Amino acid sequence: MLLASLPFGKLLSVVYFLLMLVFLASHLDAVAYTVAATSTRNLREGQDPSPSLRLFWCLMLAVLPLAMLYINASLNTLKTAVILTAIPFIFILMVKIWGLLKWLREDYAAMPAHLIEAQSARLAQGTACDAEQAPRQARQGAPKTLENL
Repeated sequence: MLLASLPFGKLLSVVYFLLMLVFLASHLDAVAYTVAATSTRNLREGQDPSPSLRLFWCLMLAVLPLAMLYINASLNTLKTAVILTAIPFIFILMVKIWGLLKWLREDYAAMPAHLIEAQSARLAQGTACDAEQAPRQARQGAPKTLENL
């Protein structure tokens, strides 16, 4: 109603609707991609999750709120649904954090601080072409100089 009271209210309403539709579609696609990537085993870097899994998660993320709107669910029902769907993600998040800590220990525990800082600086500058060699060299006992990065 607020947009209808403005000059060109109908046009603004259409533009607003189209913007919200584009935002919703892109946001739903991004969330479905993230959840599909999280739920895929052994997904390599640079590899995308399967499109069918992305479609499944997109449908799941869209159908649940639409079903709740269809049955005229109360706000308390919505709150309960959010809590119940968030609980499994807590466990997934804990597994992901455990994997991150394990990876950090494996790759960076043997590296001195100055090599880690130099590698971080190269990553920040976007010139990390040999960034994966530094942890390997530190584990293999290569001379720890900045030239080895």
